[in-house]
Amino acid sequence: MNQPNDEAITHLTALAERLDDADLLIEHAFGQRPPQLSIKNTNMRDGRGWELLSGAVQVVVDRGKSWFAWDDGDRITRTEFVDVAAERVTRALTVPKLV
Repeated sequence: MNQPNDEAITHLTALAERLDDADLLIEHAFGQRPPQLSIKNTNMRDGRGWELLSGAVQVVVDRGKSWFAWDDGDRITRTEFVDVAAERVTRALTVPKLV
């Protein structure tokens, strides 16, 4: 079940703020239902080299708990763990730099 808009937007805004330092393009899609963050890595393409690495994050409620989730339904983490969500989103959309 999707989270009511105002609360979902608050959680998504907090996540967007945590992602500010990452090299990701973040677009707020709060006018749609459910509100989402559209996130793209403008420097990386998928394995085929066709599409930019990207994903959309929304907030869902399951059994009374709020979760950050990818738009395909895969959960990222509970909304109270914003830093963990930011780390997982960044890791999913970037490739670690080799030293």
